[in-house]
Amino acid sequence: ISEGALSFKQRGSETRERPSPPKNILPSREQLKSFLRKPKMPPPGMHSQRSDERVVVHKGESLEDLVGLMRGSLSPQRRPSSVAPVSDHQLSALDDVPVPSSFWEEFLIYWLFVLIGVGYLFPFSALTQPVDYWKKLFPDRSLDFDVTATFMYTNLVMLFVLVFASGKSTINFTRRMVGGFLGQFLVLVVVPSSYFLHLHETSNYLLIMGGTAFVAVATAFLDSSVIALAMQYPFSAQQALQVGVGLSTLIGSVYRDITKAAMPRSEVILSSLIYFYTGAVTVLLCLLGYIWLTVLPISKQIQIRRQISLENQLTAQLLEDGEGESEGDGGAKGKEDVSVLSVLTKVGDLHMVIALVFTASLSVWPSLIADLPAFQFESLNDSQWWPLLLLTLFSVMDVVGRSLLFCRFGLTRVTIWVPCLARTLLVPLLVMVKTGGFPLLAPRSDLFVILVVTVMGFTNGHTGSLAIIFVKEAVDQRESNRAGAMSSFFLNFGLVLGASVGLLLKSFVIG
Repeated sequence: ISEGALSFKQRGSETRERPSPPKNILPSREQLKSFLRKPKMPPPGMHSQRSDERVVVHKGESLEDLVGLMRGSLSPQRRPSSVAPVSDHQLSALDDVPVPSSFWEEFLIYWLFVLIGVGYLFPFSALTQPVDYWKKLFPDRSLDFDVTATFMYTNLVMLFVLVFASGKSTINFTRRMVGGFLGQFLVLVVVPSSYFLHLHETSNYLLIMGGTAFVAVATAFLDSSVIALAMQYPFSAQQALQVGVGLSTLIGSVYRDITKAAMPRSEVILSSLIYFYTGAVTVLLCLLGYIWLTVLPISKQIQIRRQISLENQLTAQLLEDGEGESEGDGGAKGKEDVSVLSVLTKVGDLHMVIALVFTASLSVWPSLIADLPAFQFESLNDSQWWPLLLLTLFSVMDVVGRSLLFCRFGLTRVTIWVPCLARTLLVPLLVMVKTGGFPLLAPRSDLFVILVVTVMGFTNGHTGSLAIIFVKEAVDQRESNRAGAMSSFFLNFGLVLGASVGLLLKSFVIG
């Protein structure tokens, strides 16, 4: 406590009504941390609860409340009304992550994040899955490549603007989540409906590419916020989000398999339209899931913290008086706004792992995997079931990998590079299967293809998601918004790079 303040002993001995405290009685941030990490029960009348041996202070509590709590002399009647609310730095010291109030709330959080994860990348999966539909409409074009490239590059540019060019680490989650889901819903309705307009092939192609670019922008708003949102919640929410992301691809595959199996081979158009419209309804359900999440008690606690962080000017005073000079950090502003460089210094290696995992995956999925023929089950080539089955297998194993994040197989932040680099070697194996080169290393066998696709799918889900979890564990709570958004950027950077590699392989190697 700065010079000139009354000691705790003197203040505790006062029996008359205390005057409004001067500014310089506030404890430093380190003193608060030291005190608040000790298990203590709050005095009667203070709206707090114990969780993980820490005191959680809710809305309406002020920094002076904490000072009174330290003195053991706080009473609601004597609480001053002129003291500013607690900043996010004190809240972070109180409890990094809020705890669900009941098993039912924890259950809801998990499955609502699964639902949000489903809508996260579902439109991309929906646009790339109906290979037979695109070949029917555009027999002379590889529309799966065009859709992938348009989506990826547009999404990456927009995501770069949102994550880096804005210069702010704060995120308006509701605006970005609701806007992103609504944009995805609109595109999944408009793109298939273009069939009824009977447009010329070129006009229809441009409309579909325009819709793909639009949904990429909408998805960028989700990309920039969804991982950061999950980082505000307990670990189970982060795992649930990754499971949902994997399910989005699997659900897209299952939707396509069901609609294709339920219709005659001649009804490719009808089955594809049903597939798209079902996907649009799914995205709408994901939006409703997010809205439900926002009304849970734990979400209200998180919103209180965010509101305090945005509105409280006392943080600057605390940092300047308590630790600004000692740390030499350039003042409160530098502390309040988390820089890109500081996050990269901490977790840049993990971001490289994330990028490399998805670069390898998108080099072969969906384009190369969809182009692999069946060598023993040749009848599946004529019915075009073989590529759909391979894509479904990849999606299933991706979900299995994401579901096993609680089992790390001995992997740590240091050793996560090992499976990341090992799975990259599977890319040339699939290329050799396609071209017929080096049959001893890559035999043209359906069983070998199934094995490689299985490993690629599992490691895509497990290794990629585990790297994102390691990012969360390596940063402070106040850095989570910036770190989560940057994880999304590097994930999408890997997707774009992988799609580019896949295009080069298609053009110059596979032919």
